[in-house]
Amino acid sequence: MTGETNNPEDDLDPKKTAEAENEPVMDKDVVEERAGDDAEKPEEKNDKGQDKSEDKPDEKTHEELVEEEPKSKRKKKKKPKDEKNEEDNRTLGQKIVAEIPFLLKLAAFLIVFWTTIFGHYKIPSESMQPTLEVGDHLYAAKYAYGYSRHSLPLGLHHIPLPEGRIFSRLPKRGDVVVFRHPYQKIVMIKRVVGLPGDKIVMRNGRLYINDKQIERTEIDERSYHAYKDKSRLNVKVYEEQFDGEEEPHLIYERGDSYIVHKSRTSGQVRHEKLPHDNTDVLEVPENHVFFMGDNRDGSADSRAEVKEWDPENSGPGMVHMNYVIGRADLILFSRYRCQKPGEGVHCAKKRFFTPIR
Repeated sequence: MTGETNNPEDDLDPKKTAEAENEPVMDKDVVEERAGDDAEKPEEKNDKGQDKSEDKPDEKTHEELVEEEPKSKRKKKKKPKDEKNEEDNRTLGQKIVAEIPFLLKLAAFLIVFWTTIFGHYKIPSESMQPTLEVGDHLYAAKYAYGYSRHSLPLGLHHIPLPEGRIFSRLPKRGDVVVFRHPYQKIVMIKRVVGLPGDKIVMRNGRLYINDKQIERTEIDERSYHAYKDKSRLNVKVYEEQFDGEEEPHLIYERGDSYIVHKSRTSGQVRHEKLPHDNTDVLEVPENHVFFMGDNRDGSADSRAEVKEWDPENSGPGMVHMNYVIGRADLILFSRYRCQKPGEGVHCAKKRFFTPIR
C-alpha cells in the first residue's frame, strides 16, 4: 500500500487511459480528417537510404503533354456528324422558313427607321441648282418637323390613314425641305421662303416678304446644260440671305421679268417673258408653307398656278404641313455628270457627305 487510492472515474477517462496505453487520442473538438488527404506520410526510402520520390520522374499534366507534342501529330477533335451537319440536312424550304422571323424583324426595323429617322432621296431635276445638282443623293431628317402618313416609305403613304400630324413643328425660313406635291403626289424638294401669316410677292424678278425686298449680291455668271433637252442656259449667280439664316445661300437667275434671245444668224431679238417673276400678293395660310426653288427661273414651285383640274400641269401651291416629309441636311454622294465641260459650261464639284445650306 503506497497510500494512493484508485479513483473509479480515472478508469473512465479516455485521455488517461490512452496515456496509460501510450496511444494518441484526438480531442473531440478536432474534426477528424480523412486518411490519405492531408495527412503526412512517412518518407519512403530505397535500399540506399534515399527518398524514393527522387527516383520518380516529374509527373506532368495532360495539358502539358499536349503542348509538348508537335502540332503535326495532334489529333483534331471531331464533332459527331449529326451535330456538324445538322443544318446541312435541312431542305432549302426549311432553311427559308427558319429565316422568316429574322427577315420580318429586319423589315419592321427598316420601316420604322426610314419613317422616323432617315429618308434617302435622289435629285431628278435642276430646279434647286446650284445648291443641289441632278444625280445628288441626299439624307433627309424625318424627325425635324414631326410625322404624317406622307412620312411613310415604300409607297405606304397610299394607306388610307387619317390626315394629321404628330409632333408637328414649323420649319425655319431658309430650310431645304422634302415634301409631297399635293396634286401630283410626287416627292419634291424646295427652299422655305414663306411661313404662316407671311405675305409673298414677286415684282420684276425681285422677292418681297412682308413688303420688304430681299437683298441679293451678284457673284458670278455661268452656263449650264438643261437636263432634259441639253440646251445651254446662261444664268447669273447671286447670294441671298433671309432674316434668321446663319449663312447666305446661292440662287440662279436667268433674268428679271424676261430673257433676251438673239438669233446668231439673223440677229433678230426676241423677248421671253418669265412666268414667275411677277405675281400677286400671296398670304400664307395657317399650317402652310411657301416654297421656292433656288433656280428661280427653272422651278415650278408655290409661285406656279394651281390647276386642280389638271394635276399633271399644276404647281404645288402653298403646301399644307401634312405633306411635309423632312429636312434635307446632307448630300450623301453624287452621281452628277457634267455635260460637255469643254465648252465653257460650269461643272459642279463632286460632293460626298456635304452639308446642305
